[in-house]
Amino acid sequence: MVVKIFGAIDILVGLVFWVYSMFNLIGWNLMPKGLVIFFGIILLIKGVIFAISMDFFSILDVISAIIILIGTSVTLPTIMAHVIAIYLVGKGIVSLAG
Repeated sequence: MVVKIFGAIDILVGLVFWVYSMFNLIGWNLMPKGLVIFFGIILLIKGVIFAISMDFFSILDVISAIIILIGTSVTLPTIMAHVIAIYLVGKGIVSLAG
């Protein structure tokens, strides 16, 4: 049950970050920056908790969260935003399916 909740969080973070980065790129502010920072911190906390056990995907979560938090201050390359969003949504779908 907890894995499914974390999977849903991963999907939500991936979608929020994708919407923020894509629409912020063209000048539309559809997603508040504070919301993206909030979800980035949630992903960072979740990643750090499980990265202690040296889980590879949790380490990728920490890296993704850091990039998301950096992405609220600078414009990231589009491909980087796509890769992070696809990784998080894919990981969430696998968690929900399992």
